[in-house]
Amino acid sequence: MRKTQSTSLEFPLIRNNPQVRTLSILFSFPFVVWWAGVLLNLLAIGRVGWQEALITSSILTLGWLFVLWNIQGNGRGSAIIESSQLVVKTRSNTKYIPWSDVRDITLTSFADRGARGWARAIHWPERKHFVEARLSRGLREAWPRMRFGTRLKGIPLIGGDRVALYLHDPEAFVRSAKSFVMSSGE
Repeated sequence: MRKTQSTSLEFPLIRNNPQVRTLSILFSFPFVVWWAGVLLNLLAIGRVGWQEALITSSILTLGWLFVLWNIQGNGRGSAIIESSQLVVKTRSNTKYIPWSDVRDITLTSFADRGARGWARAIHWPERKHFVEARLSRGLREAWPRMRFGTRLKGIPLIGGDRVALYLHDPEAFVRSAKSFVMSSGE
């Protein structure tokens, strides 16, 4: 935890958190299999030569590495408790959630949620605590600026009424945030 200007508290995110791990697995493996299958098929039927296949695979690999690098940005940032709102800044996006839109902030784990199998699949400790913010209004994405918030005009997110925060010190975050949730009158 770090105090910033104007009495806000900053809590760093865990870099290789479950969201980053899941997205990296889901987006990397299917893409690599599909990409390899297409290139082998084109080479086998003689539609492309080795030179075209090498150029195509190089371009696709560089493009997909950029996508994976961007996914990794979800774990680089912090959750900032300000007097009027919770701000979650990552390298990839920023979320703005006024305290009046937060119903509750709790500690939970994959074991508490009955998701032990998923925790094992992504190699995450089942009982490691993370923060769950339950919202009274769903998150929306103000596309294409990669800004998210409960009061923004934009695309509603599926499951946007809960936000998981994977922080280095989730207990201290919950203790600090509870006073803001209670004082907002919700």
